[in-house]
Order: sequence, then structure tokens, then C-alpha cells
Amino acid sequence: MDFDALLDPVRKNAILRKATGVLTVNMASVRLMKVAVTSIQSRMTMKQLVFNLEKFGLGVFAGKVGASGTVNLQGKAPTYALNVDVNGADLRQAVESQFAPFKNTLVGKGFFKMAVKGKSFNPPAAKANLAGQGNMRVEGARFNTIDIGRVATGSREQGAWGCGREGP
Repeated sequence: MDFDALLDPVRKNAILRKATGVLTVNMASVRLMKVAVTSIQSRMTMKQLVFNLEKFGLGVFAGKVGASGTVNLQGKAPTYALNVDVNGADLRQAVESQFAPFKNTLVGKGFFKMAVKGKSFNPPAAKANLAGQGNMRVEGARFNTIDIGRVATGSREQGAWGCGREGP
């Protein structure tokens, strides 16, 4: 299936070619999958088949996430770019929220950056045209051991968490 060609009716529509719009989001907090997400702010614009995520930000795991990006549908093959920045996410909170049996195993603050750009929504062309770069670092990184047998059996009788802390 040619996903790029599916956009031809959008490109040929005179109203959509000239349409503009702005979507702004401001939310104090929301809970998703038992995770508190705070200070959600976003501004998205659309002008003549170019969609811009001008700003996006939120707080999660005591850190901040920011993003910006663009999708341009004007050409025969759409182009897109995305930048994501994670600052100071508490890895202990992240692991505990999604993998409770492994809480207290990974400690530190995570910092991640990623930038990607590409062309086409068709998988072969999208893979060939995708370019990206990024980096990550963890401050105060520490791995603590656990007793896998205790996790597997759910036993709480012995202090099986190798880090000397009580388990889940």
C-alpha cells in the first residue's frame, strides 16, 4: 500500500491547503497507567498542510520531558522531524511504576536527547530516509541486586532484596 499516495486527496483539497489552526493544551495533572503526569503544556499549529508541534512539555518521575516537531504534507512524500529531551527523570520511580517486583534495583537520574528526521510514510522509503541522533546519561547510577527466587515465588519472609531494603 502506498501511504504517501493516500495523502493526495488532502493535498488536492483547496480548503485544506489554505487551512490554518492552533491547538493549545494546558493541564495541571493527569494519572496514566498509575503514573502522575504534571504540568502538561503543548502548542500545535497547522498552516497549509504543515503541522508543527511548537512546544510540548510535561513533568513525570520528578523530571521534565520536552519535545518539538513538524510534519510537512505538501510534497509528494511527507517529511517529518522530532526532537525529544528528557531531563532528570528518576529511574527508581520509573522502574517501580511499571515493574513493581524490580523496585529499588535501578537508581539514578536519567537525561536523554533524541532528534530524528525522515521522509515518506511508506516503510521501505521511511527506513531509507530516516536519520537520527541522540545521547543519554545517568547521574548517580546504581544497580542493586535482588533475589530472583523471591520475586518469582512472591516470598516476603526473608530480606531477599540484596540491597538490604524490603522488597515489594
